Amino acid sequence: MPGFSPFDNEDERKKKKPEKSNPTQATNHVTRVFQYDMSRRRVALLLCIKKDRPGAEKDLLVMRSLFKIHKFQVTEMIDLKQQEVIPKITEFRDGLNGSSEDLSCCWVVIMAHGRFGNIVAADGKSVKLEDIFKLFNNRQCPGLRQKPRAFTVQACRGVYKSSIRSQTDAADVKVEEDNVRMPSDSDTLFVYATPPGKVAYRNPHCGSPLFVEMEKVFMEHAATCHLYELFTKVNKSLDDVDLKDIQDDKSATVTVNAPIARSLPSKQTDDSVLRYRPKPQGLLNAKMPVVTSMARTNEPQEAKMVDRADGRLTLHIQSTLTKKWYLK
Repeated sequence: MPGFSPFDNEDERKKKKPEKSNPTQATNHVTRVFQYDMSRRRVALLLCIKKDRPGAEKDLLVMRSLFKIHKFQVTEMIDLKQQEVIPKITEFRDGLNGSSEDLSCCWVVIMAHGRFGNIVAADGKSVKLEDIFKLFNNRQCPGLRQKPRAFTVQACRGVYKSSIRSQTDAADVKVEEDNVRMPSDSDTLFVYATPPGKVAYRNPHCGSPLFVEMEKVFMEHAATCHLYELFTKVNKSLDDVDLKDIQDDKSATVTVNAPIARSLPSKQTDDSVLRYRPKPQGLLNAKMPVVTSMARTNEPQEAKMVDRADGRLTLHIQSTLTKKWYLK
């Protein structure tokens, strides 16, 4: 802004009129400072284990649609074995480092059985989530420095702790619990389908509640809300969902993505699935039979009783984002 000098004569002072500020220009500047730049290439990775996970294809359809709408370039990895997971994702990551100049963001979606900070690959062997996360940190993926990245994980995060008692003759399985802290790198959003130690639900006909609600919320609010706000709305939607509402078909079997690790032989734990039959309307608070079934095993299983009265759905969201991440 031009200033006045005591040595200016009156005519010169009249010429030096103060410049008027432009509120619109100032607002645009602030907006740019506090938003990630989404004008360049957006990339996404879909890692999905469909084997022994009915309904997973529905989840894939939802994410493919959302990524297409929001102009993400998607790489899919379906039913990888344990030894393939890290090398394949590393190859994907290396591609980001080689094209960082035209990169805006990265979103990784993981769909699998899980336990104790691990996911289960198509061959029934475990992969640590931390080993996947760290491939995209600022040290190993400089192409994403100061750029947002998101991890959405549809998998269980521990043993299903309830009144279920699976009877086998096998000794207890020793499973190493992964207590590694969440990566503290900046510009990262973690969204889990369930809190630590809890199970994640999936309907064989409709898919997972997480992706069902994501589709609704993102279609309605993605134009006006940033990503953290969107997942907060998804969380609110899930909190309003009753477990009995997940079933669209009274004959459906709702699947819980959780191995019952401590009571089954090691060759079975990676593939174990907890299933329950829906009850008639109004009986959610009563106890209902739960049948545990294991893939590739003929051992008989007993129906046990589990209290479903505390069945609520909630996400676990952790964020180190430093700006607002809009998809528009």
